[in-house]
Amino acid sequence: MTDHLALLLFDAWEDLDRVYNGLLAEDAIQRADGSSFAWTLAHSTNQLDTWVNARFQGLDPHPLLGQERFRFGGTGGAEE
Repeated sequence: MTDHLALLLFDAWEDLDRVYNGLLAEDAIQRADGSSFAWTLAHSTNQLDTWVNARFQGLDPHPLLGQERFRFGGTGGAEE
């Protein structure tokens, strides 16, 4: 079961790579209806940083990606 879940995670990362490939910064911050692509990527990276670096290794979260605004309930914007 664990191997299957790990493969699904890698597939999801490949999907993200495909979607973001060639995306311009101006388009990444647009919020047509919901979260911007930039926020979604920061949110996903925030979760990974929290699990792998902070929780499992006891390191501090990344100063930018660890910000509250990229967690569940965030604004959906990532203009910087």
